Amino acid sequence: MANKVLGYEVVLWILFALFTGSSFYIAGPITLTKIGFLLLILILGVRLLSGASLPLPKLFNAEIYLILFFILSGISVFWSKDISVAFSHYISLATAIILYFLVRLIVRRNGDRSRVLICALIYVAIIGGLLGVLQFLTGSLYVPGIEERSIRVGDTFRGNGLFDDPNYLGYLLVIIWPLVFIQSNKIGLVRIFFVLVLVLGIISTFSRASLLTFLIQLIVLFLIKSNKLTKSFFLTLLTLPVAFLILYFNPFGVLDRFLSFLPVFFNSGGEVENSTAERYDLLFAGARMFYDNIFFGVGFGNFQLYSTEYMTFFPREVYAHNTYLTIASEGGVLIFCFYLAFISSGMSSLRKYGNPFIIVSFVGFLLSNFFLVAHYFPVAYLYLAAIFNHISSSPHEKTANN
Repeated sequence: MANKVLGYEVVLWILFALFTGSSFYIAGPITLTKIGFLLLILILGVRLLSGASLPLPKLFNAEIYLILFFILSGISVFWSKDISVAFSHYISLATAIILYFLVRLIVRRNGDRSRVLICALIYVAIIGGLLGVLQFLTGSLYVPGIEERSIRVGDTFRGNGLFDDPNYLGYLLVIIWPLVFIQSNKIGLVRIFFVLVLVLGIISTFSRASLLTFLIQLIVLFLIKSNKLTKSFFLTLLTLPVAFLILYFNPFGVLDRFLSFLPVFFNSGGEVENSTAERYDLLFAGARMFYDNIFFGVGFGNFQLYSTEYMTFFPREVYAHNTYLTIASEGGVLIFCFYLAFISSGMSSLRKYGNPFIIVSFVGFLLSNFFLVAHYFPVAYLYLAAIFNHISSSPHEKTANN
């Protein structure tokens, strides 16, 4: 009975995940994310008032590294170029990490509550995917507070769900779609429908990062599920006709969007796609920034204030579009190592758990961080809390061969 989850609590978890998985502005500074955080406090209060014991959880090694990363990042605020900007970013990080630990505290060692949380994330992703497809098809359903230019590619409207950036909807969808397969071993029509909605949602974002990540996830899944090299080879051959159809028919112009990664490598005389060139420029700029400030970094939250000094293509104040580069250049080598240690410890736990779909999901997380700044993205920490708790509450479930 200790693991029983009451109906009203299930509703609260779903609403909490829905509000956290958005950047929807209601009025002024009030966002659904902030309301979601208040819902989490409500869930914690209900648990305490009901007499439930909430002992402090035994920390993963990963969480010890996360605490060290958080503390040192706070110290780096004080040598930032603009402390007010750094502090506002640090508050966002603090909120996301507090959310992570509260979720871990409430859900710790409770298999039923863990499954409810994962289901809540799946429902949120499905809602985002459906909204993204509708936005793509209708060219409407704007989210307040975003500019139209950020959700258009030429004449194509990009799905953004409840986010102010389509890339973050893609981020959510690529980390969540594999989790649909861990809820049961039966491949039913409902599960196929859910995955189809999520995949169409990924396509609707026209996010090159999400499209590339999804492709790599499929390759990784093939490799994991293929016990023999010959089987893997034949599975790859079976995908060639699908690849040919995509190349030939180019549905919705997705292939054109995907291949816009490539022109920067060639001197064809044509105009290089600006955002692609900027992303490559930021990679080199971030690497140089890290090299010049390798020990202490430029200060938390201040990458964009130094970007004009390091970019060559189109110098301006812009975020790195890369979580790892951002942390390395802003915090220096020690803070960067603690963040990597947090991620690596989590990877080690997932590998021991052995579920291929959770591994593929985490691959999506790792790759998405390479294209977006997500180290203070609340839904990313909610995702980590959900899967870390799932593997700690169900150590006996080994479904690698399912």
